[in-house]
Amino acid sequence: MSKQYDPGIPAMENHAHLCFPQPVDDSVKGFEALCAQLSISRIGLLSVPRCDHNEPYHDILENLKVLYIKDRLSLPCHAYAGCVWHGDDPALYLQQGKEAMEMGFDAFKFLEMHPRVRKEIGKGLNHPSFSAFFSYANELGSVVLCHVGDPRASWDIKTATPTAIALGRVYGKEHLTLDELYAEMEEVIARYPRVRFILAHFYFISGNYEGACRLLDTYPNVYLDLTAGGEMYVNFSKDTSLWKNFFLRYQDRLILGSDLYAAGYGEVRHELARNFLEGSQPFDYFGNTITPMPLPRDVLEKIYMKNILSLLGDTPRPVNREKAYAHCQWIQAHHMDQLSPLGKENLETMMHFWK
Repeated sequence: MSKQYDPGIPAMENHAHLCFPQPVDDSVKGFEALCAQLSISRIGLLSVPRCDHNEPYHDILENLKVLYIKDRLSLPCHAYAGCVWHGDDPALYLQQGKEAMEMGFDAFKFLEMHPRVRKEIGKGLNHPSFSAFFSYANELGSVVLCHVGDPRASWDIKTATPTAIALGRVYGKEHLTLDELYAEMEEVIARYPRVRFILAHFYFISGNYEGACRLLDTYPNVYLDLTAGGEMYVNFSKDTSLWKNFFLRYQDRLILGSDLYAAGYGEVRHELARNFLEGSQPFDYFGNTITPMPLPRDVLEKIYMKNILSLLGDTPRPVNREKAYAHCQWIQAHHMDQLSPLGKENLETMMHFWK
């Protein structure tokens, strides 16, 4: 994909992940290289302890690895803590939230409203066990980034994409419907108005213009991130005049992201987003024609960086190395049996750095 965007516009990639297993120092190098290649000046790094790219699937080191990379990167990095442990005791979630803030995280990330993870843990974020955490986050005015649902087509094998089918991301009666997931999430959004919720992948609502307007008009504490789901920019391209009006109207509520992975995956999606928002010529994206919707520079500056920094602040919180090292020691004392050989290597690397 040829670049149709201006690398001189400051940009923060606010939806970056580890996901694929690799040595943590390689992850640091990977992000440094990708950010230089894509003209990214800072990132938001999201922890996802439960991810089908992880090895093992439930990676109890994920938060620590995100914090380590934040501490090692040469560019500013805001770190989002994920939920490592689940149960029915509200104190468990509150403890994880407080420990994350003490270690130097800036915000929180929940994958729990993904259809697969929601089925696995058996409850949504509106469950009483999450109430103490969200009350704490509400008191702080925290930023919470949530993945809710998946493309609506994924609930029907006849309309699901080949990629979704290959990855097992097609949902049936054993999963909640997309509308049921929306209802659970919006109950939480309404209950905690001081929490700033960023809904990933445009909330998978790009096929419903009126619904997207209703969402932002109803909940002033909601922001939408532009990380591509398979359908999102295709849907925008169907009526760029309509969606350009949306982007101009809600220019203070939109945030750049693209699922950029340290292992060197996702740069095409980052270029997709910026080409769509800045370009002048239609282009191909995996067999789909994307029609750009060029926005004024002042709007791009908001979407690319100003909006997210208005939520997180200009300066990432410093890593508390003493707390991070203590958490490494706790993992070493109690959970070594859950670590792969690579996990043990990464734990040793982090402990050596923070000691």
